[in-house]
Amino acid sequence: MRKALLKVISAVLIFALLSAGGTTFADTEENYFKDVPKGHWAEKYIYELKNLNIIKGIDEENFGMGKSLTKGEFITWLEKVININLAAVLNSDENQSLLTRKEMAELIVKSLQLDSLAFKVDIKSNEKLLPYDDVKDDFGYISVVKDLNLMTGSNNKFNPDRAVSREEGATVLGRIYEKISKPVSYLNGFYAIDSYSQKDMIKDLNSVGFGWSRLEGDESQNKVVLNTTRDENNSFGFPEGFSEPLSIAKDNKVSDQLTVFSNDQNTLKYVLTKDEGRKKAVDQIVKKIETSFSGVVIDFENMKGEELKSGFNTFLSELKAELNKYNKSLYVTVPPKMKPPLAYYDAYDYRYIGEVADKVILMAHDYYPKSLKENERDSFYSNTPLTPMDDIYYGLKEITDENTGVRDKNKILLQISFDSVQWKIKDGKIMNDIPYHPGYELIRKRMAEDSSVEKQYVFGNAYLKYHNSEDETDNIVWYENENSVTDKINMAKLFGVNGISLWRLGTIPDYEDEGINLNIWNEILNAEGK
Repeated sequence: MRKALLKVISAVLIFALLSAGGTTFADTEENYFKDVPKGHWAEKYIYELKNLNIIKGIDEENFGMGKSLTKGEFITWLEKVININLAAVLNSDENQSLLTRKEMAELIVKSLQLDSLAFKVDIKSNEKLLPYDDVKDDFGYISVVKDLNLMTGSNNKFNPDRAVSREEGATVLGRIYEKISKPVSYLNGFYAIDSYSQKDMIKDLNSVGFGWSRLEGDESQNKVVLNTTRDENNSFGFPEGFSEPLSIAKDNKVSDQLTVFSNDQNTLKYVLTKDEGRKKAVDQIVKKIETSFSGVVIDFENMKGEELKSGFNTFLSELKAELNKYNKSLYVTVPPKMKPPLAYYDAYDYRYIGEVADKVILMAHDYYPKSLKENERDSFYSNTPLTPMDDIYYGLKEITDENTGVRDKNKILLQISFDSVQWKIKDGKIMNDIPYHPGYELIRKRMAEDSSVEKQYVFGNAYLKYHNSEDETDNIVWYENENSVTDKINMAKLFGVNGISLWRLGTIPDYEDEGINLNIWNEILNAEGK
């Protein structure tokens, strides 16, 4: 999807004018296609995309209604919508061949960096999700466009081999553009460890979660403590000078939340499954935020099992009831579900949490391996992206599921984390079984000063390769850049999710160097329409 946001945001104004009640582009005789009937189902998209110089007619007066679309024409249109070079997926001698519906699905999926997901889809396990009895192959691609509501069939038929008409192609691309051109409607950020350097970014947020507390419990002592100090090795306590970033939030009317963190399973079991533990936790949280914060972010991590799921639901309900007395908000972080057969933290009832919470933050990041086994150190470095696009897709699909996901998509925030992963390789073998995490200043410096660095982009993720002459190692570094962040934001939009969360201030790249694509903060502001 690349660096399309500047173009996209300016186009939003055009879309707004087109959808308003006044004169539209199509209403002027000069720009009216003679062969497009008024009220036709494709009329809206034909004129909107023409006005944006994305599509053209077959001549000045005719769009070419009913005529089949060639692959070359569709790719030209698609590249303008998503701003990606698709030359690698099409041989030049195929330009004039007619585009079929299954080929259109395939090109869309590849442009969204979801090729690997489509390849893995098992038709037997997706039969109920793909109710077309005429699909014998390419079912993965067709399943994806169906999930995104970009292409559908009728009467149990998809007609995969039927040629695509020009108006059909315009309609599908219009649907994509309409979704990704919407600005981000809500931006949350976290202010926690080492965030001070980017405190001024708070004013551009809708809400900020201050990571200044950790919940601790001990059932044997009937004790629950909301630790906001640096005691007990708590890195999530109130820092010196905490009033300054808090004042920035309040002065700029940014909703300020206290983040309550816990990943200790003994604490969580006591707080979530025991009445006395739950009451103590709720009382302490409400007391702490009553006069100082707009609300709370509950960040309880690494939970599994039905007992904790049920207890978490009860805890959130009781906490929300108390928060409502003081008009305080409740945000909840949740982990993503994983593609079968991968295990995941399953004690998070998306549907229930979505009904209780004001915002639900999907922490769809950190997919890379935290350590490598001996047999993985030969070549695994080439398959360790931070946030594979097919995993992002699956996480968004599950949290927006119409039966089990969050009902109100306006509550969902896709979280983006600014981590990095480095593998050092010698003699074809990875030397470090635990990844290094270089800071973005080091990544920027390497790209800016080393002309031999190779920059690659796969799975919707950026990585660079370089040789270190000091230790004679080859190095692979996975990281986020403008493209990968934009791709994730746009993927969320395709699922109807227009809210974003950032982990965390202090780590967001905002470098203006040409050619390194690390001015991510500016890209995020563009996505907001600022």
